[in-house]
Amino acid sequence: VCTHFILDREFIKNELGGVLLCPHYFASCADLELNDRARRINKLLWDDTAFLYHEHCSRGKRPEDEIDKLKPLSWEQDTRLYDQRKANNFPNDYEPILK
Repeated sequence: VCTHFILDREFIKNELGGVLLCPHYFASCADLELNDRARRINKLLWDDTAFLYHEHCSRGKRPEDEIDKLKPLSWEQDTRLYDQRKANNFPNDYEPILK
């Protein structure tokens, strides 16, 4: 999963419904949805030479913070929502920010 990405305004407006990430998720799966949406139109590019240092608590890179502690509480809800949205072809059922 690409958790860090580069997008242009046209892709956000035309393919993501005018938002960078779907606002319906609490803490998980928004990046999965973005990956799936880009992949389905053949716009997901992976660069094995790109390197980004990600200080994530699950890898022992930093202490867990308050946001990290909330994520497990919403995991089931967010994954269930992701599965529903995927089954419905990821509808743009939110107000766009970019128009």
